[in-house]
Amino acid sequence: MTQVNRPIWDPHRRHCKFQSHSPKGNSAEQVKITLTAPPAKIETFKGRDLFTATRNCVKCGNLVVSPRSQPSFTHDPFSLPFSDLLHVTCSACETNHCRGCFSVVRCPRQCVGGPSCTVRNCCLDIRTIAIFEALSSFDHIYATEAGFAGKGGKQQRQAYIKLLISKANKSTRTFEDAFVGTLRILCSWMQVSYPDDGEERRDSVSILFSNSYLPEVMHCFLSNNSVRDWIAHSETYIVVLETLRRMFDCELSAVLMEPLRHIDQSCGLQGLVWDKGSITWEMDKSNVPVRSAPLNELVRQLEAHRRPLMALVSKVQFTPTVEKVNDLCDGISYLLLQQVVGGV
Repeated sequence: MTQVNRPIWDPHRRHCKFQSHSPKGNSAEQVKITLTAPPAKIETFKGRDLFTATRNCVKCGNLVVSPRSQPSFTHDPFSLPFSDLLHVTCSACETNHCRGCFSVVRCPRQCVGGPSCTVRNCCLDIRTIAIFEALSSFDHIYATEAGFAGKGGKQQRQAYIKLLISKANKSTRTFEDAFVGTLRILCSWMQVSYPDDGEERRDSVSILFSNSYLPEVMHCFLSNNSVRDWIAHSETYIVVLETLRRMFDCELSAVLMEPLRHIDQSCGLQGLVWDKGSITWEMDKSNVPVRSAPLNELVRQLEAHRRPLMALVSKVQFTPTVEKVNDLCDGISYLLLQQVVGGV
């Protein structure tokens, strides 16, 4: 029988203990993991078991383990959304299961996704797992490309992103491509409208975002007010705006509206879940968490970017550039309208 992890909030130590309840009544084992979401959100988070569970094959009862990705640059982690990680196959009878709800699916054993794949729309859990895998791969690539691998602080990471935006080279382009690829995958997997009983999954997705490096990178791009940089990285900015639009549609308010808490050091999202790792948060001299403006506040400030971009359209003759600038302006206008209509 699968062991279930239930999170217990400790308000005095600013962390969450995941208490493992053994079905045989053994003493509970407590593991500490630092999370950024507030207690109310933590209590609804199912925990690691969704991503790491070992379950019995529906057909023959053989134990089937959840796959753990091995991100590397020899294998493109941003190929068709992690199809091999979303299916779990019994090694004994070769029955294929959905990794989320563990129901039997009719996909072939080596399913690579596509229109015939039945896993994609199987359940809400599979969407949460796909988002986890995308964010985990992103954290790995960010650590590798920026050269900090869990050891460098926020200043080193910020310097890397500023260099990427101001003076791109082959190395930083690799990371920027991965960043764009991650955002596109996330947009394809985020559930726009959750059912009445889907609040737990939405909160789980918010926690995954909040404990990944991705919001930090999005924040760096949005904080940059250089029109020249916005045009030079127009493809990236267009996808960032589309991702924000999708996040508003999905009501990920915990990620959008709460001040961004600064990660000092982290083993990455995969390490937090699989290895029971932890995050060290940046604190000021008074031992108060350091925070930046929330993403939705940066969205409100985008009007200051839209005006000079609109003024530039009349001066540019190169059609592809005009189209990119128009796309940027449209994306900004939609987000601003979305905030007004949604009362955000």
